[in-house]
Amino acid sequence: MKKTAKSIVAIIGVIMLLVGCFGAWLVRSSGNTVQIFEVNIPDQSGTYIHATVFKPKTATAENPAPVVVTCNGYADTGEKQDFAAIELSRRGVVVFEMDALSHGLSSTSTYDSSPASTMGEAVGMISLVEFISNAELDYIDLSRLGITGHSMGGIATRVTYEHFGALETAALEAARLPESDGGEEITDAEFEYAESLNVISAAFFQSALPMPDVGAYGNYYRNAGINYTYYDEGNYTTSNGDGDLTDAPEALAFINSMLGEENAIDTVEIGKYYGSVEDNNLRVVYNVKTTHTFEYMPPISEKRASGVIEVNACQSVPSIPSSSSVCCVSCGSCSGKSAAPLSSNCSV
Repeated sequence: MKKTAKSIVAIIGVIMLLVGCFGAWLVRSSGNTVQIFEVNIPDQSGTYIHATVFKPKTATAENPAPVVVTCNGYADTGEKQDFAAIELSRRGVVVFEMDALSHGLSSTSTYDSSPASTMGEAVGMISLVEFISNAELDYIDLSRLGITGHSMGGIATRVTYEHFGALETAALEAARLPESDGGEEITDAEFEYAESLNVISAAFFQSALPMPDVGAYGNYYRNAGINYTYYDEGNYTTSNGDGDLTDAPEALAFINSMLGEENAIDTVEIGKYYGSVEDNNLRVVYNVKTTHTFEYMPPISEKRASGVIEVNACQSVPSIPSSSSVCCVSCGSCSGKSAAPLSSNCSV
């Protein structure tokens, strides 16, 4: 009798396990509408970056889709970014969910510490972006390549964004030299070449604040957004020593570097879209009231949430909600204010 009872419990356990696995697969693949596969991408230092690719079945050579690279935080793995990968891919965006170097299934970094790897190589994000931009994947629209990450991954996102911006800056400076094709005047061809070096369309920094100095934004050429939690454990490191971004020098510099001295503000309006998508200078700041770890898992009732929970919708992009990480990053469009229905893909 006891053996029979144990057998029944074991059978029920196995059934629950199989049902759970099947349910998880259904959620992750958005009901089998998204193909999921693993890749290992080598870089120049001899290491490799592991990534889980979420490829919507709607992404084809005839209908290339935007692409977003996500990066985990310290001591996490890429799966911690499933919240964004699932939500984006079910709306038609290709996602490369990377494991940072020295994390998950990626190889160990050649740098001697995590901070050094983050600042020196963006824990592999720079290499992964370079791979995507040169791999000639016909189902990807490279004119809409976004990056995002949390904490260490947020810093890596900022480093990657600034890296490609620096390439554009260097090309523009070279084009102003007397011996350049246009002399001290930049020609259209020189300008287009400089822009082509910066493959990033937009970036969203999660729990990673930029610099408090307006002069530190010379390489910011593309749409960008910030989310930093109000009750973040790292608030002591901010200029004001708290998590309120409405008057934080970091948030003000982020916005004012784009607005210019004449239009500078002294208070940031949380969730407001400064600049414009068309001019590639959109800036938005979110300040969701939760802690560092729960940044991308706030209550649904939040009107301004990080990650994928958001009540707004993208202007001209009815399939993507306008949370910065979902909208600005993936489609480069974040101006809508009304909710919109879901559709199969993201087109601008």
